[in-house]
Amino acid sequence: MVLACALIATSVTAKECYEDDSDSYCTRAKDNLEKNKTGTCDESDLDGVYQCSFCPCSCLEGKCGSLKWTDTDGGGDGGEPTDFPFGEAETESPTGVGETRSPTQDMLDIGEPFLAPTPVPTPSPTSSPFTNNPTLAPSDEQCAKNCGDGTCRSDDINVCTSCSDGRVVANGKYEDGTRFGRCVKSLACRARKILSGPLTNETCKCTLEHCHYCKRTSEGEVCNRCRDGWYMLNDICVEDCPPAMTKAGTNLFGRQCLDPFTCKSGRSLNEEQATGCKCADPDDDSKPDADCHTCEFEAGKRGQKCTRCRSNKFLNTKTFTCDAPADCDGLDNVIPYKVGSYGAACRAPFTCTSKRDDQDEKCKCSKTLGKCVVCTWGFNGNNCITCGSNKYLKDGKCVDDCGLLTPVGDQKTGRECK
Repeated sequence: MVLACALIATSVTAKECYEDDSDSYCTRAKDNLEKNKTGTCDESDLDGVYQCSFCPCSCLEGKCGSLKWTDTDGGGDGGEPTDFPFGEAETESPTGVGETRSPTQDMLDIGEPFLAPTPVPTPSPTSSPFTNNPTLAPSDEQCAKNCGDGTCRSDDINVCTSCSDGRVVANGKYEDGTRFGRCVKSLACRARKILSGPLTNETCKCTLEHCHYCKRTSEGEVCNRCRDGWYMLNDICVEDCPPAMTKAGTNLFGRQCLDPFTCKSGRSLNEEQATGCKCADPDDDSKPDADCHTCEFEAGKRGQKCTRCRSNKFLNTKTFTCDAPADCDGLDNVIPYKVGSYGAACRAPFTCTSKRDDQDEKCKCSKTLGKCVVCTWGFNGNNCITCGSNKYLKDGKCVDDCGLLTPVGDQKTGRECK
């Protein structure tokens, strides 16, 4: 334990003591005194502003180091110190609180420690939001230029703890454990790493709860991406979405509360809220459904309603899942509809006209029908009822000529063989 003696800036007669647990206190005090010719003390555990005239210390194992000074005129009136030798501890009687001694005498006697009363804190300048509690620099030093009108750590004037108006402090620790603090116009923090500027990849932390990616300015902090399974709503993270909104996102990161929308090929079809999306697995809505191509994000849901499958999977139009058998066996009043590897479904019979069904959904006639523009999908299969491109309808298919049958019609669409 080190007993360090400090003088309050406004009173050169009052000797006060405080405790310092740092083993390196003696070395640091000596270096500072010899370099600056003035007293500097570690104020990490002190409140207020101290002007230390001397920093003597007691070292380990009973070995004592006592700092002395000698004034230039020998008058003992507290003149500017000129000599700062370290030597063995003196054993003269301690000076009482409020009494004065000649500067040629020892400035510390090792004895029972007593703590300094808490001084009146010095008001700090107006600071930007999102800072640590500012610690003012010693009264005889100024903070680094980057701090502007803000404050800095007392033990390192280059570490800003608050900034001038219009700037925000970026603070944390380097890999070696030393602290940093710089004033910047804005700060982008994602996954606890600074994204740009001279502090890129240094540590940071969003102050908003459950926020993974945030941007901070002097006006405040805005969250752009949530974590921990929470949802983004109006620039903050919420645990659940309002009943009228849908829940987008299957990962624990990046979930959002949005107005209901259609998700197709991983993108929202709502132009007003263009965003990436993933249809949810019907059995586990925390996982994406790899077989679903298009789905509906309904109010209170998370995109479990699939309306179009891929990978040759058949959509069950009663459960809106991509798990129906290819021949729709076991399902009542539905027929297998399949053209290509996307959009296969077990659905009720329908008519496909110019690639639209009765519900105005996309559909196709089989390529085996030829240039068919209107066809039926029913219990007896897929049959054409109207041909185009100057083709003739014959036995439910489109052909170039009627053979022994009589061709009827001379329009581009609607020709038949009779």
